[in-house]
Amino acid sequence: MGLSFLVPFFFAGLTLLVAPYLIHQIRRPEREPLRFSSLLFIPDAPREVIERRRVQHILLMLLRMLLLALLVVAFSRPFWKVLALGQDESGASRHLILVDTSYSMGAKGVLTEAKKKAERIVSDLGPDDRVGVVAFAGSPRLIAPLESESDTEAGSKARALEAIRSLEVTESDTAYLPALRMAQGVLHTVADDEEETLEADRPISYVHVVSDFQRTGMPTRQRGWKLPSSIELHPVHVSQEKTSNLAVSDVGFKALPNGSM
Repeated sequence: MGLSFLVPFFFAGLTLLVAPYLIHQIRRPEREPLRFSSLLFIPDAPREVIERRRVQHILLMLLRMLLLALLVVAFSRPFWKVLALGQDESGASRHLILVDTSYSMGAKGVLTEAKKKAERIVSDLGPDDRVGVVAFAGSPRLIAPLESESDTEAGSKARALEAIRSLEVTESDTAYLPALRMAQGVLHTVADDEEETLEADRPISYVHVVSDFQRTGMPTRQRGWKLPSSIELHPVHVSQEKTSNLAVSDVGFKALPNGSM
């Protein structure tokens, strides 16, 4: 937990704090000597009044500098960063890893990178965390459940790693929405089985989507749906360093001299 800022580059505006100081120096009244034949009728100015005015001018300058600093901080949009713990009373959190196995992931090295990143997610989890794996393309498949009555190792790291290493590319297109809806159903089913809770009272669960994030995987007409607040989404991008988009724009037939096509 700590203070953080959404737009930290606004702190460059702190350089404006020098402006009140310069204005204070420029507007300082210059004392020009005036000649008088007699000081008999000029009242004495108490020294404490002069010192008080000097202090007031410095305070005014500091207040202007403070105002500018507060404006800079406000534009930087501060917020308290709190670690969201999706934990139950035993200290375990729930994670579901969604790995894209669509045809686009068959490019050289992409699925291998996806497996490595998915395995890294599993290795970074706590010893009591529960993790499941979903392979998705056109439709999702739960290949490592969070819990199962017939499988005592369900939700374990070992079962998740075994599922990740068995992944293979399919010939289907990418479809994110069915996979995310399955993740919501799995996570909420596990939470509701343990305790009947309202949406706001559910512990935070985590969904990690490992994909090359093809734009066609989430059509515009499907963008109105969103995950509930009890599920935190973590996208993990994988791709080749250099890729090219290729398409077949036209197909034609040409007759050969022997009459064949």
